[in-house]
Amino acid sequence: LHLRYPKKVRQKVQSSSGFRRARKPEGWRDDSETGHRKIIAYCTAHEYDLGKLLMTFQREFHLCPFITDDVLQFRVVTDMSNDSTRYFDQDLQQTNSHQKRPSGELFVFRGGTVVGWDLEQNLWDTILNKLLVSRGIEIGKHREAESEEMDYIDDPNRRTSIDEQVVVLGEETNPSQAKLAISQGLARSAKLGILEEHLEAYLEATKHIPSILSSGKRLPVTRKETMRNIGTIVSLRAHLNLSSEDSFLDTPDFYWTQPQLEEYYEKINRVLDVRPRSAILNKKLDYATYVAEVLRNQLNEWHSSKLEWFIIALIMIETGFEMIHFVERMTER
Repeated sequence: LHLRYPKKVRQKVQSSSGFRRARKPEGWRDDSETGHRKIIAYCTAHEYDLGKLLMTFQREFHLCPFITDDVLQFRVVTDMSNDSTRYFDQDLQQTNSHQKRPSGELFVFRGGTVVGWDLEQNLWDTILNKLLVSRGIEIGKHREAESEEMDYIDDPNRRTSIDEQVVVLGEETNPSQAKLAISQGLARSAKLGILEEHLEAYLEATKHIPSILSSGKRLPVTRKETMRNIGTIVSLRAHLNLSSEDSFLDTPDFYWTQPQLEEYYEKINRVLDVRPRSAILNKKLDYATYVAEVLRNQLNEWHSSKLEWFIIALIMIETGFEMIHFVERMTER
């Protein structure tokens, strides 16, 4: 089985201080040449504590009205007086329009993913290396983060559309909700990339098992390690199929009454191959589960055989003592 990745960027990002921007894909051109802006999703943890995150982020950004549970939306503004981006901590109505303008939006999902629209790199560095790592916001922090990136343009003369090259934001009655649907698709793709990476690491670590079994050699694993491996597989499958927030097989409840948003969400999932990748991941998990079960059965048989030989040895010892006692009794007569 081979995972088919979409044409856009999907890769790990890591640096000694935290995060860095991933290298650009082949054929990439600077935004100034294309007029495109960036949507970037980073999955950094298994889960965020949104209560702690809200206390930290609302001091730096403008909190937008809540759209749905498990998602926080923030707006970033640019200070035109000194031509620099500052982190906004007051209501937009209290600012002068000629001094400040909106320059980006941020969606934070409880499932450990943050998605930014048109954010500068220095701001991403602050978010990933300072804000998210404070106050215990990240629960189950990943050693390596996964990123997902796409281009977008604003064009009020066109309908909102999504393809493998660019997202077009057209005239919308509620553009924030359209951005939410697209952001959630990117967030889930990045989250899925983390699961793919974990499973690939597991399969790489256990790829020698079939050849050892076929050669008839003793397995170099213990019962404890086998049970830990089974636990890893069960955990991956649960995150993939059963998580109420990050299920990759179901459409979130919020979109059931929003057919237009559901269309955007389903389209971004198709572009990023979320459901095919989920199906392939489940098949790989089936194989990993089979190998783990074979290991457990082999270890159980080896343990049972060991117990049988131990019992045989005890019987032989007992028989030996009885023979000695018999000889002693015969000698005394």
